[in-house]
Amino acid sequence: MTVLLKVDYDAARLPDALEDRIGHVAACMGARVKWYALNRSSGGVGWHLRVCVTGRHGPARVVLAQSLLGSDWRREAFNLARARGLRGAGELARTRWNVLYGRKWTFNLRGE
Repeated sequence: MTVLLKVDYDAARLPDALEDRIGHVAACMGARVKWYALNRSSGGVGWHLRVCVTGRHGPARVVLAQSLLGSDWRREAFNLARARGLRGAGELARTRWNVLYGRKWTFNLRGE
């Protein structure tokens, strides 16, 4: 079994020693890295990192690993809140709680 870690970097600069960090976090999880992919986010400023690791890891452990890899703290706080609500949730919620958006939407609720 594998788990996909999804990491969102909002800055143009990536964390130092990223490959070392990926390997260390995976080792602390008791997992091996099968592959990873790094792509520019849709706005062109930040980055999206996907890391496929071996093993079974619950949502809280996934959020922790993503945080340790340097993911946006607001995204991970929101993921943690969603992960806490998964018990008894439907199939869609259990499979799509950890999202990595390809596009950022903004809304003006005042109609301006």
